[in-house]
Amino acid sequence: MHADVHWDMPPSFLVRAFSLVVILIAFCGPVLGQGGSLALSFGASQGSSVTLNLSLTSPAGGEPAGIQWTLTYAPSNVVSITASAGASATAASKSISCNAGTGSYACLIAGPNSTAIQNGVVAVVTVTLAPGVTGVAVEVTNTLGASPNGTALPISGAGVTVTLATVPITVTTSPSGLAFTVDGTSYAASQIFQWIPGTNHMIAVTTSPQSGGTGIQDLYASWSDGGAQSHSVTAPSSATTYTADFTTQFFLTTSAGSGGTISPASEWVNSGASVPIGATANSGYQFTGFTGAVTGTTNPASLMVNAPAAVTASFSSSSGGSNWYSASWSYQKAITINHAEVSGSSNLTDFPALISLAADPDLAAHAQSSGNDILFTDASGINKLNHEIETYNTTSGQLIAWVQVPSVSPVADTVIYMYYGNPSAVSQQSRTLVWDANYQGVWHLGNGVTLNATDSTSNANNGVSSNASAAAGEIGGGASFNGGNASVDLGGGSGLRITGPITAEAWINVTVWPANGYPAGLLGMGYSYASGWTGWMLEAVTDNGGNHYLSWASNNGAPHGVTIPGTLATGAWHHLAGVFDGSAWRMYLDGAANGSSADGTAPVNTGDDVVAGGLSTNGFGTIFLFNGLLDELRVSNTARSSDWIATEYHNQSSPGHFVSVGSAQSSGK
Repeated sequence: MHADVHWDMPPSFLVRAFSLVVILIAFCGPVLGQGGSLALSFGASQGSSVTLNLSLTSPAGGEPAGIQWTLTYAPSNVVSITASAGASATAASKSISCNAGTGSYACLIAGPNSTAIQNGVVAVVTVTLAPGVTGVAVEVTNTLGASPNGTALPISGAGVTVTLATVPITVTTSPSGLAFTVDGTSYAASQIFQWIPGTNHMIAVTTSPQSGGTGIQDLYASWSDGGAQSHSVTAPSSATTYTADFTTQFFLTTSAGSGGTISPASEWVNSGASVPIGATANSGYQFTGFTGAVTGTTNPASLMVNAPAAVTASFSSSSGGSNWYSASWSYQKAITINHAEVSGSSNLTDFPALISLAADPDLAAHAQSSGNDILFTDASGINKLNHEIETYNTTSGQLIAWVQVPSVSPVADTVIYMYYGNPSAVSQQSRTLVWDANYQGVWHLGNGVTLNATDSTSNANNGVSSNASAAAGEIGGGASFNGGNASVDLGGGSGLRITGPITAEAWINVTVWPANGYPAGLLGMGYSYASGWTGWMLEAVTDNGGNHYLSWASNNGAPHGVTIPGTLATGAWHHLAGVFDGSAWRMYLDGAANGSSADGTAPVNTGDDVVAGGLSTNGFGTIFLFNGLLDELRVSNTARSSDWIATEYHNQSSPGHFVSVGSAQSSGK
């Protein structure tokens, strides 16, 4: 009889890297048969490990009582190897003992001499590969059966190649070619890794921003999987791409010559961003233009940044410099439009800006008594702008003027210049050109002493007063209506008989609201007794219950328009605007949207004259007369934007906040 044999194994065995070789060696015991063989085959995949089955095939009566084998392998590719008795060996109550060497792993299955090892899987071997290793060859050698003479059992196949299942994982950047790390290793180009599903890996962008050359940088934005800048990912079961997204930025260099400043300061700007560039002249200087990525005298200008860029603002002395409008004019003042008073996010084009100076001693001392020599230029100091003088008082220097500014910006202040001091100049006004082609009528209504209903546009829709009187208005003079027999007929010009998009505006000051159940016409086309239709109309209304409203509407047999509560205190000025844009009727009160109706029915042409202070009636007199004051009436055959209307209100309600006036500069003559 022979006792069971056990091999002692070093305790460090499970954490060392091993190679595999399988050897079957005869074990001392009775001869149970001859002619058996062993085979090594795959079992199953277990993440980063693979199981192998060592199977015995022997003829009846030839089963050995013990088997010894050795597995050999490349030690750098393997973390650990373990073995356990297979089903057939276990069934025979056999024991298994293993011993590890460098690149080898030897095991012994043995039992009582009288007990044979049954055919089938005699051992299950688990091979765990080193990180990043996906395959290793495992060889079976020196296989012997247990017999007195140690007869070898043949091997069916010398071994197998252990291969782990992996998926291709791509790690890249957008834009391409930027730096990232994977599991602590740095890369600067797209990489494809073979990862075992379920294993964890670290992806990171460790440097941000990254230089892309002079004036170019890429700023880390995000990973495509939503992870943190440095984060762990678990390898999925299918091919996947992880992309580190970057935002490309270009450096914008801004500089200003002596005499002024430029905004913004030099900075990094995202690719494709539009940057407003503004220049502001110091006292005694004037802006002369931009050079570099932006050229010309438009101020502010806009720059689309798609490459590194530089912009310089230049200035010159306003004392007799080459950019003085003309040596015939002795004085100049900078007028700055406050961008914070301009509504919206886009520039307004050809905006008629109110320049209202309550008193200006310099004008009183040096301008002509008629104001003929007063003119305005853009920021260059050279290009003359269209302007209209509504009021000029030579004693105090009071000035109310309208200037068509080519572009006013909501993001940077707009600078224009006022010149004066030329005793021989003829009138510099270009009154009708201040108002763009969409204006069909503009009526300032005089100076507060004399009522004047002359149309400032080129359409010559001049009004005729019937019992209305001059009064102080919101801007200079206005018109007073007594609610009994006063009105101003603005005529029936074809441009006023609008049946499409329209904007009607007025400053209103209610003295007495209409009686219960009645309207009062503010500004509009009027009523046709023949058809029963009403053209476009702004009205003040009191219903049968004594509630007050403001209305903007037309009637083609049915009413179309919008009505809002008239919560206006009497004796106070308010700006009222009605807009029809082809799909809706809208009202604005003091520059703010205040009611709308989604009604695409356009106003009708009743053939009546347009009247202020009442409702005309095809030659049957004016009805529904208004009791109060009106000023600054305007009619356009376009739907003015909400930003335009809000900016008008800011400008006209508080001109001193809308513009600031610099000190007088001399030409040095």
